[in-house]
Amino acid sequence: MSHRNLALILATGTRQIVKAAYLSGKPVIGIGPGNVPVYVDKTGDMQLAADNIFLSKTFDNGTVCASEQALVVEKKVGLQLKPLFEAKGCFFCSQEQAEKLGKVAFDPVNKLMKAEIVGKSARFIAEKAGFSVPDKTKLLIAPCKGVGPGHPLSYEILAPILALYSVESYKKALETYKKLNSMGGQGHTVSIYTTREKVIQDFAANLSAGRICVNTPATQGAIGGIYNTLNPSFTLSCGTQAGNIFTDNITTTHLLNIYRIARRRPNARWFSIPEKIWSDPKTDADKIKTLYNKNYGSSPD
Repeated sequence: MSHRNLALILATGTRQIVKAAYLSGKPVIGIGPGNVPVYVDKTGDMQLAADNIFLSKTFDNGTVCASEQALVVEKKVGLQLKPLFEAKGCFFCSQEQAEKLGKVAFDPVNKLMKAEIVGKSARFIAEKAGFSVPDKTKLLIAPCKGVGPGHPLSYEILAPILALYSVESYKKALETYKKLNSMGGQGHTVSIYTTREKVIQDFAANLSAGRICVNTPATQGAIGGIYNTLNPSFTLSCGTQAGNIFTDNITTTHLLNIYRIARRRPNARWFSIPEKIWSDPKTDADKIKTLYNKNYGSSPD
């Protein structure tokens, strides 16, 4: 990456790749990890939420960094969503099965998802964890009781595994959401299903996310151009929270050197301060005023 002919590095992929790019000594546009949480509010459209989350998390078996990693719901909402998810081919794991999933999906030493399950099918991962699921299973939904070390499914897992947090209240949901957002997903993406503007503003004000997807699948919403007017891109930068320079969806415009010709011209602001400050002794101030009058009308004395 330090080759003399390289002018700019666009680094996307693992943390190791991005870190190596930054150490190259070259200009770098990097991205950060996702670990995207999704909250379904009690006012949200339950069928829409179930359809969108399933569509997003099963796209390419969950390998897009903007895919949902954890579903946060109040208990009554969770009960409404469960049959809708099951009808689409989701399997709700027991607590024991969830713990087995954590062991096969996450490396606690390096605090990284295990490469051998990334992008694999739900059935493959379940079998590797030691339990069976119906043939139609497309997504594993696993209960999770905490966030951080000791709770492997609270980290980013790019596979068809969705951690489930069932909480008592909206306040608890927001607290859990903030903790998940800080687990390697700062500056990236969060997702919300609600009809209350206050909920949207609460999440926007309290979370570190360059993309807040409202009532849209997180994967297809974050990459832009389908459900919104975000720039279409699979390279999603996360701002200074993640050590990146932008919070944008990276496109070709970020890779261009743009040159600008800046010609001298009369500036109206010159005349709001004493002439002796802005006037060059070698310049005829009257000529400047005449030119200004010609182009902009009468100038102040």
